Amino acid sequence: MKRLLFYIGSITFAIVIAFTSIGLVHYIDNENSKQTIDVASSSSSELFNLQQEINNLFLKKDEFLQEKEDLLSELSVAQGSSQTYVQAIADLEDEIETLYVQKLEYESDKQDIEDLLDELDETDEEQAGQIATLQGQIVSINSSISSIETQITSLQTQITSLQTSNSSILTQITDLTTRISLVETSISTLETRISAVEENITTIYGRLNSMNKNIITGYLASDWDSNADNSINSLTLTTCLVVGNKLSISNGKIIIGDGVSKVLVSASITFKDNVNTAKTAYGHIYRNDTQVSNCRVYCPAGNSVQLVATPSLVAVSSGNNITLRFQGPSCKVYSTYQFNYRTYITVEVVE
Repeated sequence: MKRLLFYIGSITFAIVIAFTSIGLVHYIDNENSKQTIDVASSSSSELFNLQQEINNLFLKKDEFLQEKEDLLSELSVAQGSSQTYVQAIADLEDEIETLYVQKLEYESDKQDIEDLLDELDETDEEQAGQIATLQGQIVSINSSISSIETQITSLQTQITSLQTSNSSILTQITDLTTRISLVETSISTLETRISAVEENITTIYGRLNSMNKNIITGYLASDWDSNADNSINSLTLTTCLVVGNKLSISNGKIIIGDGVSKVLVSASITFKDNVNTAKTAYGHIYRNDTQVSNCRVYCPAGNSVQLVATPSLVAVSSGNNITLRFQGPSCKVYSTYQFNYRTYITVEVVE
């Protein structure tokens, strides 16, 4: 689902650094933070609050999805271990069965010899020699039977140990299955709430339309890799949401329509450092070739960072274009939802 990142509220410029790995947020004043013009309507304020809520909901959903993925991975390993134990137990049981068959054969041979001994006469010299040979065979058979019984006992001990280990694994599997079910329930609950918030956002956009509002949000068309030369690069935008007919997007830029003299601009850039080098990154908003907003953030090595610029007032005229630009270290600037955020720019007509 598309998340509508419209930040419409205060004019104070701020940068929010969102470290998704630890949830840490810092605020740094923007160079244009002295602008304090109150132009937010109640609908715009409500929209801003709903967007913050949906951001938090998606972030929590992402956390649950990651937890589910980790649990499923653990479950797969546990199930594999259990299958290994079950197969090992089955192999040992087959081995024991084979030994029992051998033991029965020895016992049968022994019985045949004992029956033959009962028929022989020890006093007969010729039969006495035969009796001695048969008794030696019985001793050998008894030794073989004893060896088989020892093997069977050893194998049964191994089976007991494996069964104990497998019982522990089965308990773990039951626990993981229960936890996965709870996580899935939480995800379902979040998705229900997300749907409700999105419906509210749609309702507010309809309300803004009826109030003759003009707002546009352009999203980064595709992921972009910074070349790390610290030059200022324009990010190509594509239309996502539009209210009214005085704003449009052309060639990756937001175009100002007729009769517009002032707009509010806000933006968000989500990126991740690619070279594990801590550096400062900048977000810029331009009117044509003139920079009208500038913000910066310190990017720790290897971290994912979000630059957020809340609305700032900009004077414009018909035909002007508004662009979002990035300046920073070697990194990937994300177009799609990453770490619950997205790269975008929002423009709202004030007069």
